[in-house]
Order: sequence, then C-alpha cells, then structure tokens
Amino acid sequence: FYASPDYTGIGPSSLDVGVALFPAPLERTPIPLFTSRALTGGESAVVAGWGTDGVSASGRTLRSGNLSVTRVTLTQIEAAFSDTTSGVCYGDSGGPLLAASGGVWAVAGVTSKVTTGCLSGASYWANVYNSSIRSFILKYVPGAGQR
Repeated sequence: FYASPDYTGIGPSSLDVGVALFPAPLERTPIPLFTSRALTGGESAVVAGWGTDGVSASGRTLRSGNLSVTRVTLTQIEAAFSDTTSGVCYGDSGGPLLAASGGVWAVAGVTSKVTTGCLSGASYWANVYNSSIRSFILKYVPGAGQR
C-alpha cells in the first residue's frame, strides 16, 4: 500500500488517496480514471462502498447509490446528502465515485470523508482530475486506463 506523500489529514488541500498493489492480477476488468475533464456541479455520479448504511453496523455488503455533485475544487469533489441522493458512511473510505465519460464509467474521485454523519451533511472525494493525484496513481499503476 502506498499513501500519497501529499496527505496531511488537515484541510481540503490534503490529498487523501492511496494505491494498493496485489501480487497477482485481479480477475476483473479495470475501471479507467476520469481524467479528460473536471466534473462540474450538478453532474450525476454513482458512489459505491463497503461501509455501514448509517443504521446498522454491518459493513459486509457492497452498496451503491446515485448522487448529484454539488461542488468541485482542484482537490475535492463534494456532494450533499438528501432524501433523493446517496452519501458515504464509515468504512466507505477509499471507494470510488464514478461518472460517465463518453458512455463509459470512470473513477472521478476517491472517497475521503463525511462532514456530520452518514445520513446528513456532505461527502467528499479526492478529485482524480487533480494532476498531483493522477500522477501519484499513475506512478504505481502506469497502465491505468484514462477517459
């Protein structure tokens, strides 16, 4: 496992991303990185993770849900939880935020944190479009696809 050297854990400029390498190829088709452009507020995305659901403590089920991006900065993507959208919860950290690029799903963000809890507030992802985050990932996974 490699953590970003730019991760400090302090504030939105801390690049909260890591790379896990496996000794053998995984039997899955890799999902490319969303690097063709920056996401914008109002865009639809999908979040997935193994974390809790905000009600039960079980983190054994992969869950996914739709959301609408509310704000994008150079380092972070933000989405506010609502009755009609999903958010992230404890245990989801490191999971993907997926967006469509040319009809293909790509990883636009890496789950970083929630503000007030699983069923309220905002969720944040490290922005893969950021050149430092993208360079860090590609250093360890040079063959990662990009869309």
